[in-house]
Amino acid sequence: MLLALGVITGVSISQRTREVAAAEDELRDPFVFGVTTGSAAQYDYVLTGILWDAARPLAIMGATTLAVGDRIAGWLVVDIQRDQIIVQRGAQQEPITVGNPLPSD
Repeated sequence: MLLALGVITGVSISQRTREVAAAEDELRDPFVFGVTTGSAAQYDYVLTGILWDAARPLAIMGATTLAVGDRIAGWLVVDIQRDQIIVQRGAQQEPITVGNPLPSD
């Protein structure tokens, strides 16, 4: 069937395989927030979710689960709310909402 398709469309199977492989490099991961250009390392510190529990809320940043008091990339998690987390470095505090990265240095 594939051979017949290649003959009908005039596209060889090996050419179609190369086209599919090239297209896969351009596909976007639907579970990754943020800028889609560059390496996957850019996504390591993006807030991807908040697991809300009044007693022990958790934040998910990349592949890391964080609680209040945890540190990530030099930032201290000082508060986790239903819709954002607050991180601190020195005297600087920054809110981060889901889909956004840690502040850059």
